[in-house]
Amino acid sequence: MVLCDLDSFKLYNDRYGHLAEDEVLQRVANALVGTFRTGGSSYRFGGVKFLVMLPEQTLKSASVAAERLRTRWKR
Repeated sequence: MVLCDLDSFKLYNDRYGHLAEDEVLQRVANALVGTFRTGGSSYRFGGVKFLVMLPEQTLKSASVAAERLRTRWKR
């Protein structure tokens, strides 16, 4: 499992509002689905967190996948 949290998202929400927040969260969820191997799944885990399930992966391969995701979206 990987827990993802969107940093500084409150600033975005304060500036653009809840409707824009919902659209961004949907886009993030769709991007998560396309990032991991077949069989992986993601779920909104309250607020601006997502839980990603990576079944049948070793700790090492799951760590590589999580790091790939982190560096892909880091700004």
